[in-house]
Amino acid sequence: MYTYHTYKTIILKLLFVLSILLPTLSYAQIENDECGTAEVLPDISSFCSLEGAFTNENATTSPLSTGGSLSENGKDVWFQFTAVASQVTITVKGRGNGGTLRDPEIQLIASNQCEEFLIIDEETDNIGDIAEMNKGGLIPGATYLIRVQGQNGGEGSFQLCINNFFPPQDPGSDVNVASMLCNKSSFTIPQLGGAGVDEDEANDTCLDTDGIFGGLFGTNSEQSSTWFTWVAANDGTLEFTLTPLNPSDDLDFVLFELPSGINNGANRIVLRCMAAACEGPTGLNGTSQDLQEDADCDPGEDNFVKAIEMQAGKAYGLLINNWSESGNGFSLDFGGTGDFQGPDATFSAAKGGDVFEQTQICIGEAVTFDASASSFDLGSISEYEWIFGVGAEPETATGANPGEIRYSEPGVKTIVLTITTSLGCKVSEVREAMITVDTCCLALEVEADATLLTLGESTSLTTTATDAIGSVQYQWSPVDILSCMDCSSPIATPLETTTISVTVTDDNGCEAIDEITIETEIEIKEITIPTAFTPDFDGTNDRFTILGGGPNDRIISMEIYSRWGELVYEAANLPLGDSDRGWDGRYKGERQNPDVYIYHAVVLTEGEEKAFTGDIMLIR
Repeated sequence: MYTYHTYKTIILKLLFVLSILLPTLSYAQIENDECGTAEVLPDISSFCSLEGAFTNENATTSPLSTGGSLSENGKDVWFQFTAVASQVTITVKGRGNGGTLRDPEIQLIASNQCEEFLIIDEETDNIGDIAEMNKGGLIPGATYLIRVQGQNGGEGSFQLCINNFFPPQDPGSDVNVASMLCNKSSFTIPQLGGAGVDEDEANDTCLDTDGIFGGLFGTNSEQSSTWFTWVAANDGTLEFTLTPLNPSDDLDFVLFELPSGINNGANRIVLRCMAAACEGPTGLNGTSQDLQEDADCDPGEDNFVKAIEMQAGKAYGLLINNWSESGNGFSLDFGGTGDFQGPDATFSAAKGGDVFEQTQICIGEAVTFDASASSFDLGSISEYEWIFGVGAEPETATGANPGEIRYSEPGVKTIVLTITTSLGCKVSEVREAMITVDTCCLALEVEADATLLTLGESTSLTTTATDAIGSVQYQWSPVDILSCMDCSSPIATPLETTTISVTVTDDNGCEAIDEITIETEIEIKEITIPTAFTPDFDGTNDRFTILGGGPNDRIISMEIYSRWGELVYEAANLPLGDSDRGWDGRYKGERQNPDVYIYHAVVLTEGEEKAFTGDIMLIR
């Protein structure tokens, strides 16, 4: 049985061993420690991770320089997303919000495969261990990086929230300058100002503080507020969730029916009212039964009231008030079966006058867009704003017909049209992967004056290269039958049926290859034997031989006799039809007299041996 001292000795020995081993232990590097292993965020519309879901513990420091306001020695982790809209709100919540990271810092970065970095924006801890960033001007379809670290090398866990959206019109703090909503897309309002010109538009609602505790909280029903209005497109339910960017903020709201119209608060009717002091999200949902929750956060109150049934054609207004007056905003997400009336944002695209839904184009090739078919039943369209994607020239434009657009970078392009109506509401039409830009679209065609030749004949080749960037270089093959190997129009003299190829390269490095086959026929001439020859060596008919046949035919043997039977000439294996070979009218070096001579010849023609006998007249 072990004594106390024995246990103590064992424990001390274990502690000694641990004191030696622990400094040598290394922690596994987290997966998204570097740009190249950034964690992909596929859902960036109102995305929020679980509290403390991410960490930068054991992360290393990246060599990337900061923009100036971030710590140089931060232990950073990386995230990646592809933009689906033009504005993004990124929030990192550390210590006190389910995590442990103190003073978080954020960078938003555009990068070319982690080779070149463009810091778009950066933010440090600005709400008590919460860092929040709101940035516009993103290009839908482009990829962006988020870099998160703790100030001065701090480590810990954190929650990451991101909302990528098309922003509505900037909302005002009074109903007559409200932001009209055309659809139920989610969005984020990063900051709230004051209560507007009329600071008591929630008078006689649950937000009204008149008479509470002797008017301790003042007589105005608004502290830091903003307004949204809309017109119902159909009969249907309306639900929404308001989430404060600062988790400790107390958001209140009043939902009105506006009988006098979207920008007129006269005779407004209170439909729902929320003034509960419970922290966190608030709104309308399908499970709540109460129509109003008053101040405080009493048992049974959950910051939500009952969804409404909208009626088509009626106008509604939502007054949102930040009772905490922190200056921080909120995100707004809609639900339910009812929709909002808005414009029809539509456009067409064309290449070379041909309208397309999706197409592939070359670098430098022009496309055009037309949004004149867009319409709005409640008014007119006042603005057209375009985003054409990375590498577009221009990248953005205005007007219903923005002119010709060209691309200097390859890739898949998402086109965005945002229209603003005379009533101030905005709608964005997004066409994902509408255009694919190809670096190399060089097209090539090679032609020949004739593609069927008789052996020994020639033909001229010509090339036509389209969509080339700058000048082009040529490379022909095979070179031994061509007059040149690097010109645009060589002359070909093939000895047999041959496929000729040409490679064209333009100044952009694009290549195109084409080929053409030239067929070569062997001409087979009829075999003819002269009846006379004149060996006077004047260059004409100076020798006797057998003519005609094909290039592979030959005279196997030929013998010539005088009229007395004397052999005066013999030869073997002569080319058929070669006028420079044959009998020259001499025998033993002596010129023979004019006379009639007898010939015997065996000829190989068309694969067969044929014998010929006859007489020939030698004339001088």
